[in-house]
Amino acid sequence: FSLGAVVDLNLAGFFTIQPGVFVSTRKNSYDIVVDRTEMFELYRGSQNCKYFTVPVLASFRMGVQELVQLQLDLGPYFAWGFGGKNKYTQYTYQTDEAAGIMVPKVYHEKSPYFGNSGLAKRYDYGIKTGVGVLAFGKIYLGAHFMYGFRNALQHVPLSDKSVKGHNKRWEFTVGYNL
Repeated sequence: FSLGAVVDLNLAGFFTIQPGVFVSTRKNSYDIVVDRTEMFELYRGSQNCKYFTVPVLASFRMGVQELVQLQLDLGPYFAWGFGGKNKYTQYTYQTDEAAGIMVPKVYHEKSPYFGNSGLAKRYDYGIKTGVGVLAFGKIYLGAHFMYGFRNALQHVPLSDKSVKGHNKRWEFTVGYNL
């Protein structure tokens, strides 16, 4: 979910710079399996987080603004995370060499999403691209994709440091121009 506002800085009839500010929430769930020589691990969890996002888009527009106008958008975004949680359950099976069997172990963990002990880095940046339709100069419908350039993970609940994570998300927008 996102809530925000943008400003159109019209440089030409077909070209606009569009800075904006949004508050957004993100949520996902995950399953990770790690196979090791002596054991394997399963992580099953969910994450939710909140961001302030500032995109600055170049918007190319085609059509008649008073009727229907197609908008193609592209530009950078900057994001600052300000809250969220990471909850997961770790299922581990280790070999008991004396008995020669696999012994299950279960751990439940909860941590902040951001911060020193959190899963993710607080700042992110990347690119935002999308397409939209403006009808009658007032009603806007759009779809945008955002891809973070930064590896957002800082504390992975695995000992494998090759695990990386980039923020990626689709946004579907319904808006009204004042």
